[in-house]
Amino acid sequence: MANNSYNDIRQMLLNAIERQSIITGSVNSVDKDSRTCSIDIDGTILPEVMLQPVTNGNTGIVAYPAINAQALLLYNAEWDGWVLLLASEIEGIEVNIEQTTITADKESCNISVGKSSIDITKDSISINGGKNKGLVNIEALNAFLNLIIIDLNTLSSALNTIGVAFTPTAKRIPNTIEDTSVSH
Repeated sequence: MANNSYNDIRQMLLNAIERQSIITGSVNSVDKDSRTCSIDIDGTILPEVMLQPVTNGNTGIVAYPAINAQALLLYNAEWDGWVLLLASEIEGIEVNIEQTTITADKESCNISVGKSSIDITKDSISINGGKNKGLVNIEALNAFLNLIIIDLNTLSSALNTIGVAFTPTAKRIPNTIEDTSVSH
């Protein structure tokens, strides 16, 4: 069968069946740009197997199979095409819904909505590119600022005892500087 062309295999399958068909093979290659893969079926390479049964450019959900993963394929004579139904191992996924994109693989996950993004790895989380450095630990910041206020009050008392009028305006900081809509 290895000497048969794709058209020969296609015609053979069309002659043998009059409705949808399911076959198995192993993933030979993956083209993320075209959202297709090639499948090895007993030594014959079946090219351009779609990773999405229905697509509108780069929208929808697509799972990228791993090379050598076992694959289950569906053929539909109406639109003359093969589509990957399942694979035994997935390398990554991509979800595109209007301005929202989610991509994930073994190493990282990225979520983008419009101009906002979150990148997650096993070691870090970066929001909008991480330009503002790390997040503030609000409890430690409040404790530190309250220590500064205590020091200012002590300084004020010392200055007042030697005749220098100094009245600090800062009071203990209530926990009003925390934005609870983002937490870590």
